Amino acid sequence: MRIFLARALYIQPTLLLLDEPTDHLDLRAVLWLEEHSCQWKKTLLVVSRDRDFLNTVSNEIIHLHEKKLRQFPGNFDNFERSYEPQCKEQKKELDKQKKAAKKSGSQKARVVFTSISMSKPHILLLDEPTNHLDMQSKDALADALNEFTGGVVLVSDDAPTFPGTLEDYKEELLKEIKAGVDD
Repeated sequence: MRIFLARALYIQPTLLLLDEPTDHLDLRAVLWLEEHSCQWKKTLLVVSRDRDFLNTVSNEIIHLHEKKLRQFPGNFDNFERSYEPQCKEQKKELDKQKKAAKKSGSQKARVVFTSISMSKPHILLLDEPTNHLDMQSKDALADALNEFTGGVVLVSDDAPTFPGTLEDYKEELLKEIKAGVDD
């Protein structure tokens, strides 16, 4: 994955399309990609579920919903603040309908997490729990884990969802990346 990203950045296309570019990257590689993406002088179109990455590299969000594109200035957090009231209305409507349609990856994950929480475990062992989750589900999971009173062992390459002592580590990695140092 790193080689493909480096090659795409090296040839400097007029339009660079990145689909889930942070998947399968470690934190150092994600920070390197963020740094290069922020310096990108041409058009960059990113599809991603990585909130931290989108907040860092985006200056405009284009949202596709019901076959319509809508532009929102700013990063993902700005988009979410603008769009959130609409989402709440839609969610209320969906809850009313309670459709028994096929479940998405996020919906399946919610069912699994609900089932786990009902068994009232003392410890959670989670391996990549945010895979296939949309951003709202990631937020809900992060909130639930913060409220969980038991032990949590978590393996994830989605560090922004679970902030904490990683911030110091990220700052150190960014300093190294900016300095051109690599292990």
